[in-house]
Amino acid sequence: MQNGSRWCFALFLLGISIDALQAEPNPNITIGVFGQEIAHDLSAAGMPEGPLTTLWLDENGQLWLGGAVGVGCWRDGAWQPVAGLPAAPVRAIQGRPGTVFIAYAHEIWQVQPSGASPRVQGFAGTIHALAVTESALYASTSLGVFSEREGHLELDTALQALMGDGNLPLTIACGHQGELAVGGEMGLFTQSPGGAWQAHDPASADGKSWAVRQVCGVGYDSAGNLWFCSAQGVGVRSSEWRLYAGPDGLPYAEFTSLTVAPDDTVWFATRLGAIHFDGQEWAYRQGRRWLPHDAVAAIAVNARGDAWFATAGGLGQIERRPMTLAEKAAFYEDEMERYIKRTAFGYVSEVALAKPGDKSTVVQSDSDNDGLWTSMYGAGECFAYAATKDPQAKRRAQQAFEALRFLSVAPAQGEVEQQPGFVARTVVPTTEPDPNLRESYTVEGMKRRRQHEDGQWKVYFPRWPKTQDGAYWYKTDTSSDELDGHYFFYPI
Repeated sequence: MQNGSRWCFALFLLGISIDALQAEPNPNITIGVFGQEIAHDLSAAGMPEGPLTTLWLDENGQLWLGGAVGVGCWRDGAWQPVAGLPAAPVRAIQGRPGTVFIAYAHEIWQVQPSGASPRVQGFAGTIHALAVTESALYASTSLGVFSEREGHLELDTALQALMGDGNLPLTIACGHQGELAVGGEMGLFTQSPGGAWQAHDPASADGKSWAVRQVCGVGYDSAGNLWFCSAQGVGVRSSEWRLYAGPDGLPYAEFTSLTVAPDDTVWFATRLGAIHFDGQEWAYRQGRRWLPHDAVAAIAVNARGDAWFATAGGLGQIERRPMTLAEKAAFYEDEMERYIKRTAFGYVSEVALAKPGDKSTVVQSDSDNDGLWTSMYGAGECFAYAATKDPQAKRRAQQAFEALRFLSVAPAQGEVEQQPGFVARTVVPTTEPDPNLRESYTVEGMKRRRQHEDGQWKVYFPRWPKTQDGAYWYKTDTSSDELDGHYFFYPI
């Protein structure tokens, strides 16, 4: 871009900014306090080896965890084994006030204030899931659905006849109105309070109709609405069925379980992360940003909205902390000052962590977009000052301006003669290793890149000339998007 064209472009952007300032102001928007989600990886806090397979939050807010080596409780920030229970893989945990039930492959134990004791032993099949009411205990197993009577499991023959042979039940839940729901490999079934069983092929008003398969999660909200998740997607039955699939915003559909939270929102555990649905919006939580491991087996949620995740990599939590936008901004401003800003000018650069999740191992380095990112940061601080008159925002905006101004000053009368007005991409102090010695910027390295990666790549040396005072190397191959950042920031 020629100098004349460059200045015309800058004046054009300045004109846009002046027009915007003269426009009618938008009305103020008040956000107030909201629930900020904050992820915690709790997998290293004394956890035994192996995946977590289930968890349960009791009426006192105590979190019970089941995994490959038995049952523990999460107390005072650490796993504490529960005494008196088998050190064997746990299949399910459920409870009611005063009693927690733990299912192993072939037996069910109970934990009460007096201690742990066996409830059901020697079951021939494999127990998959439990459901509990104030007076009843149900088990979904490889042999069908059973209810517990005096220490023995009794098969529900009516459901078995309806499901048919080979239709393995996978999950079970009790509703507040006395209804029982069972999800199986080949369908969804409910039992009315009167005892009659019904199979469901849900159809919604918008034309969806499913012969549901692999129903691995069922649950009821406080209004008695039945939720399920299956290979086809997510469904809810209120006065009629409502079905959700990918086109409706559902992010992923390889489910492992579901949990209805106390606020009647729903969490779905999947083989690749967790999904939250509030009836309107889907939120997908996947990767180390949110979870210790993507394979999520079960989820528990408290009344505040904090969620815990049993994963193949241990225990995770997404805390829902009351926060204002000002408090959130203050947190990130502190992060920027402590970890992100680079050199005495405070360039906003990309950083890496030598150890994932450990900010004490932050590694700073120059970025090809230092000018652009610093421009965007500086513009944000201008907007912050306009809205709040915070002197700290003004100071940060002025620092960003000086950092960007130096990118114009650095090439002047330096080691290599540049065109007047040339803007450097970024700078590196000469107290650091010479960037010209990096493999990408040696003459040989640039030739290889041109030959094998980019035929238009320019080969010239030094890529990083020194400033006049010898205090900095500045990078020369500035791109148009870097200049866009400068032109956006200056008039603001």
